[in-house]
Amino acid sequence: MAVKDNLCYMNYTGSKARFYDKVKHLLPDTPQKCLDVFTGGNSLGSMLPDNWELTFNDKCSELINCHRRLSLKRKDTLLVLDSICKDYKLSKDNKDGYLDLVKEYNEDKDTFNTEYEFYLLLCHSFSNYIRFNDKCEWNMPFGKRTFNKNMRNKLINWKERISKKEKVVWLNKDFRDINFSDYTFLIVDPPYLKGVATYNEKGGWSAKDTLILLEKLDTFAENGGKFIFFEEVLSNGKQNTLISDWMNKYKHLQLGDNSKGCNYQREDKITLEVCIYN
Repeated sequence: MAVKDNLCYMNYTGSKARFYDKVKHLLPDTPQKCLDVFTGGNSLGSMLPDNWELTFNDKCSELINCHRRLSLKRKDTLLVLDSICKDYKLSKDNKDGYLDLVKEYNEDKDTFNTEYEFYLLLCHSFSNYIRFNDKCEWNMPFGKRTFNKNMRNKLINWKERISKKEKVVWLNKDFRDINFSDYTFLIVDPPYLKGVATYNEKGGWSAKDTLILLEKLDTFAENGGKFIFFEEVLSNGKQNTLISDWMNKYKHLQLGDNSKGCNYQREDKITLEVCIYN
């Protein structure tokens, strides 16, 4: 299955599907009880072996609920999405339709369509970002994008991959509250410490969070657990010393320069992602 066919069905920020061919050889050959600690858009998680016991976790309850609902083996998923698009006249040019859906979603999150509405809001939001305000209301501006053929196909492909898994659990917990020792293998793709994204605004992710996570991973590894961990060691030319120092005790794989394609003129502006593993 080509990587281009496995891109995130949500266009989720930081999707690791693009690195699958580089990291797949790091996956154990034997079946694992695996925890995807920060599953996000579930792109990499959905590509894990079908015979593994898979637990996909994320702190964002709306995100996990959406994955859970859309992963169900229902034949009407696309019909429901199309119906909502039609009712609100959703398109890449109709800001008013998007705002009407935002209002409906924020006023009543207990309807049958809640998770479908969440997904369609994401499909139409700026850069496909997810953001809620202090009142837990959807709070992203219109993005001049829509649930198009490409998004539709990615959703179909994701549903097909998930349907083949022998055992899937959707979990909504803070990573601190999870006992890593209950698992044999971890996929760890946390919010990047040096990154700028909606999920680490307003102090949502800090160096303290990273330190706690690294300590939990050290304990997990000392007890025989295996993991792969994604982070940046360089962010726009600035070194992430917390990660670069910690990774010395493990192996690592360079994934690439995220700044490529940007018009950077100086070599020290690179952003380098790595996969750290044991």
